[in-house]
Amino acid sequence: MIPSLIDRNIYPSLSEEVYLNQASIGLIADPVVQAMHRFLDDSARHGNMKLTDEQEVALFNDLRNPAARLLRCKPDQLAITACASDILGQLPYWYNLHSEDEIILIESDFPAISRPWVALAEEDQPQICWVRDAPNKDLTEAIIRQISPQTRLILVGHVQYGTGSLVDVEALSAQARLAGADLIIDATQSAGVLEINGPTWQVSAVITSGYKWLGGHGGVAISYLSDALIQKTPVLAGWMGAPEPFEFDTQSARFAGPASKFTLSTMSYLSLTGLAAALEHTQSISATETTSHVLALRIYLENNIKDTGWSSFNTTSSSSPIVSLAHTSADAPNVYQALLDNGIHTSQRNGRLRISLAPFVNSSDIDRLVSVLSLYD
Repeated sequence: MIPSLIDRNIYPSLSEEVYLNQASIGLIADPVVQAMHRFLDDSARHGNMKLTDEQEVALFNDLRNPAARLLRCKPDQLAITACASDILGQLPYWYNLHSEDEIILIESDFPAISRPWVALAEEDQPQICWVRDAPNKDLTEAIIRQISPQTRLILVGHVQYGTGSLVDVEALSAQARLAGADLIIDATQSAGVLEINGPTWQVSAVITSGYKWLGGHGGVAISYLSDALIQKTPVLAGWMGAPEPFEFDTQSARFAGPASKFTLSTMSYLSLTGLAAALEHTQSISATETTSHVLALRIYLENNIKDTGWSSFNTTSSSSPIVSLAHTSADAPNVYQALLDNGIHTSQRNGRLRISLAPFVNSSDIDRLVSVLSLYD
């Protein structure tokens, strides 16, 4: 028996159902829900009667410190935005690349990563080098092979949302530095499960949403930004990015210190409060423990689907929390529906079943999954 790492009782949804879909929208634990309710009931519903201007600004600091600990950076290197795209969408304008420059993207990565660059490439700058995430191939090596003297930027998801392929960030970062290229990592599918360390990785940015593996709700994202990126002027100059936002200076474009200047405006303070509570909860378990848990569950799953016609996309990414499964003949939509009918929640991505191995998952969950999958043997 592989037990969960977290008390499952704090997730009421798990009383009868199996949730293997944290990579889509994550379950929210009772302590996080309670923190959100307290904020809503004690402060938010009362307007400014219970929330002064100073307290509103302080809400960001309540999240900034635990978020900085998660990404292993200094608090003043931590940007808080309403979504990951608030940073991802500004990158093309910060880098100002030319037609002879190249950026490297993964062709099946999450669209939020690539769309800003695809839009820019339609104007003939810069050139995009697409890397294919092939089954049972080392994705990191495939990316490294595409690095050239023209490469200026590499932008990839740490864990691929559709396949679960895991990028070796340290190895890729070393090769990027040799080529004089920047590396930016989207950690939305790894933060909260795997070790994240922007400064040690020597990358330009690590960007993650808060509503998946981190256990928060939609409406807030966090990013580590290198000292070089922090010097960039926000393309989206929001009023909350001013040094003293409640001075309401309409005739100045001065910005707050370091990464605080990238916060745009009033955002979902309910989600911000929830993520702060979720990070305190998440960080009660070390990344080493969660990685080991994922590995044990993955091995257990792989062993139990042998000779059933099911196989995972990439057996080389053993510590990835996402497993992408396909069958030699079974139709993924039909199997997905059969799983739902049995109270097992997964997702479909790129014609395959996507399984999320979160800290609250145990081997009994895998047994229930396999009991349905084996019907298609």
